[in-house]
Amino acid sequence: SVLQAFPASSQAMATAPTWTTSAALLFDNDGTLVDTMPFLYGMYRDTLQEMIGEKLSWPRFVQIMSDNSPAVDTLLELAAEKGHTLDPKECARCWRKHVAKALSEPRGVSAIRPTVDIARRAREQGIPIALVTAAPSLWA
Repeated sequence: SVLQAFPASSQAMATAPTWTTSAALLFDNDGTLVDTMPFLYGMYRDTLQEMIGEKLSWPRFVQIMSDNSPAVDTLLELAAEKGHTLDPKECARCWRKHVAKALSEPRGVSAIRPTVDIARRAREQGIPIALVTAAPSLWA
């Protein structure tokens, strides 16, 4: 687990809050407990490169991720911006291929240390903690 993988820093533990009335703490995965943006970027970038031979810039990726649209819809939109029309089924197939590859060689995923420290502190105080995510169960 992420909590076991990163020992708490003494500085973070000294400044971590204490809870006396919390029934439980819920942590979102992407962007709260774990920084997955570089990991996701690689999948989008590689899919777009294969489908239309165009590169996806990091700033455009960050911008479009705020839309929170399904991956294939996002890829179709990005391709259209470059003047390409993609077959949605072929785009979905290519996306799934790059997701499978990324999951088999996970790179670019890192814990967000302050959040991990807070979760660890809550667990040490007996506060139940849980991970919540809207990510597909494939990688949650």
